[in-house]
Amino acid sequence: MPQRPTSHNRAPLNIIGHAIFEDEPNLEDQAIVVSVSNNVYSPAITTHTAHPESPYVIRFEIEDEIVEESPVTSTNFLVTEAFQHTPTIEEMYGNDLKVEDSDVWSQVSDGSIRFPEVTRSKRTTALHPVYDVISVDDFIDQIEVDESQVEAAYEELDAPLLTLDDLIDDIAVAEELADLPAIAEPVRQVQARKTMQKTKLVKIPRQKTRRTMQVGWMKTLTVFVGLSFAVVLPIHAVTTLNDVGRAQGSIMESGLAALGSLESAATAAASQDFGGATDSFDRAASSFAAAQEELSTANRQLLGIAKLIPSTGKQVKDGKLLLQAGEATSRAAATLTDGMATVANRTTASPAAAVSLFDVFAEQAIPDLHLANEALAKINVSSIPASNRATVRDIEDILIKVTASLEIFHESSDSIQALLGHQQRQRYLVLFQNNTELRPTGGFWGSLAEIDILDGELEAMNIPGGGTYDQQGQLQMQVQAPGPLQLLRGRWELQDANWFPDFPTSASKAMKFYEEGGGPSVDGVIAINATLVARLIDVTGPIELPEYGMTIDGENFLFQTQKQVEVDYDKELNQPKSLIGDLAPPLLEKITSADGEQFLQIAQLFSQALSDRDIQIFHTNPNIQSSLSKLGWDGAMLGNTGDYLMVTHANIGGGKTDGVIDDKIDIKSTVRGDGRIENLVTIERAHHGLASATFSGANNVSFTRIFVPRGSELLSVTGANPPDESLFESLEGLSVDKDLARIETTVVDENTGTLITEGLGKTSFGHWLQTKPGTSSTLTFRYLLPNDILDEPENETLSQLGSYIGIPKTVKHNIIIQAQSGVEVRETHYTFNSGPLRPLWSTADTVSQFHMDKNTDGFFGMILERP
Repeated sequence: MPQRPTSHNRAPLNIIGHAIFEDEPNLEDQAIVVSVSNNVYSPAITTHTAHPESPYVIRFEIEDEIVEESPVTSTNFLVTEAFQHTPTIEEMYGNDLKVEDSDVWSQVSDGSIRFPEVTRSKRTTALHPVYDVISVDDFIDQIEVDESQVEAAYEELDAPLLTLDDLIDDIAVAEELADLPAIAEPVRQVQARKTMQKTKLVKIPRQKTRRTMQVGWMKTLTVFVGLSFAVVLPIHAVTTLNDVGRAQGSIMESGLAALGSLESAATAAASQDFGGATDSFDRAASSFAAAQEELSTANRQLLGIAKLIPSTGKQVKDGKLLLQAGEATSRAAATLTDGMATVANRTTASPAAAVSLFDVFAEQAIPDLHLANEALAKINVSSIPASNRATVRDIEDILIKVTASLEIFHESSDSIQALLGHQQRQRYLVLFQNNTELRPTGGFWGSLAEIDILDGELEAMNIPGGGTYDQQGQLQMQVQAPGPLQLLRGRWELQDANWFPDFPTSASKAMKFYEEGGGPSVDGVIAINATLVARLIDVTGPIELPEYGMTIDGENFLFQTQKQVEVDYDKELNQPKSLIGDLAPPLLEKITSADGEQFLQIAQLFSQALSDRDIQIFHTNPNIQSSLSKLGWDGAMLGNTGDYLMVTHANIGGGKTDGVIDDKIDIKSTVRGDGRIENLVTIERAHHGLASATFSGANNVSFTRIFVPRGSELLSVTGANPPDESLFESLEGLSVDKDLARIETTVVDENTGTLITEGLGKTSFGHWLQTKPGTSSTLTFRYLLPNDILDEPENETLSQLGSYIGIPKTVKHNIIIQAQSGVEVRETHYTFNSGPLRPLWSTADTVSQFHMDKNTDGFFGMILERP
């Protein structure tokens, strides 16, 4: 039997035009197969050369030439002039073709068979553009041949047309061709009239014998078939049921073994053991492939019967789906692991190049992830052993999230590279947020840097010794600060510009203050929380600062920098922030010189920081900003058509105390008898600092706001503790800030003294909360949500008709709870009291409540039935 060709003896594939060139390139006899792909980008063919015959082309050598009813002209697609000349067919005989069995086997084995030659005018020409794809009819003839032998020959034709080894060889060929001079115009991309995955070179239909049936044969056959299905099939099914069970068990065993390998691979990848991850992914793929092989080689009759038996058939079908999902997941995971390893090993590559490099692997993995998602969605989880169902569900949830994240990354990769200064320098204002002194965007803006980035590399950095306060003397703007900030100063300045929890709004205001204070215009603003810097030092290692006589590590970073900035700085030089400027260069050197795996640790830390809003980015380019929004890196306030809550603290004169304070937030939503929803939000803060502590022992003073759906109505506030009015600064000589007046309008509630603000698409209620060391304090807001907060059915008529026939009338309700950047410890609990409504379903395990033990965004949705 002829051996299946391998990548070592097949004709090389020219991937530039996806065209296979067979035989000698003379115009007399040239067999060319052109494969058209929709994603070919007008490549330029630079040369042509002779290639050996392809083992995939079967040629039948016959003594007598064939006269065809519809002659086939094998056109040379690369010679456009040939289209203008009618080829002449050599004279052929009309005798019937007869082939002996031995001829077929010898011809298939030695590959010496050739088609009749087609004679055309000889022309010598360079390669020309391909302008069209010519449709050529298949050659069809009737021959007598042993059917079993032909089917055996067909099996040889089922060999894969392209393997990974072929691609590697083809890439090498393409690289060699790329170095040659171009001698022709580009080949145009064309749309084929008909696209076929596999082209049959020879079609040998099986000869059919006409039989004459007796009168009434259809009825007789129908009865026979019916009896077969009614009697014979169930009996056969009983005898094969044990075999089906064994096949199902073996398949599931292989699939679950592969899931175990996937879990090992995920653990290895998480710890940057890319070698171990790749091995585990390979084992998973092998296990899935082994189970697939068992399925494909199983008795076809057995599997066909299993499909007709509801219980067993579903199990076999779900087993196959599990294997398909697992194999696709393994391929995708291995691709991504290879991508991470490739990035890790390219330590000399710039960050912009690393993004581009990983995007190649992400694009390759996405189709496999889609295949896995589709297969898992079709699986009946009850077919999976109970002990493994949770694993399958977890993998399904993870795959959905990973797929969405990769797609967003792939769509945004160009913007990310532009953000990193790819081919164009970018200048950013970097603001360091001290989140031990909370402000709405994450922390107090005490220090800043001005940086220039080109191709992801830091070209220049300027960190003023006085931090944001260096702008005070040059700032020409004389505008009033927002009301609560007037407790510290009447004039609004750069260090207090992050009054808005929506980072793009605060960043825009910071840019205006910076430029008004004498700074250059910048392309964007980046905010970084101080606790992130401490975690970075944990990864990169301690930093020696001999000029200060200290070693900075992740544990002492916050204390030492605060001590230097507020106590130990040189009072004559008056540059308290100089330590930040001296610390930044060695830290950046450690980050940029990190080895491959450490670089990925740092990248993972940055990725988590972007997700948690420990890093927030604003860019003036709308396209880049749109990508930042999709990625969730912009720090913007979220929108929602249902309920919404964001609790923010602004530490105003309360020292560096927020690092030792824990937050607990409790939300109770109640549906009243009139259908309105009333919310009670309770905010509890516990101060774990010591009164004797240098920085964290002060009284925490916070102006606390809750942002809720626009149009909400305040009912009551309890627990507020405002500072004395005499402590607020004078506003003499200051004008109202136009930006502030445009962004929000504020009124004071006469009964409670609460600041009620409309702006940023939300309503906010704000009041003062003070917490002394070793104590706790509580602030509550009670308010009504807008009338239309419940999502009623869009078609009221259909809803009414449904109620007439017993279909309950339902409404939907949901809430988004958005976290404040910089808060280290916060627990959130939500309870929904449905009142006259009856809960039917919710996104949480318990129908009417959910809990978050970390400071993170949360979503809760439910469906309720009206009485």
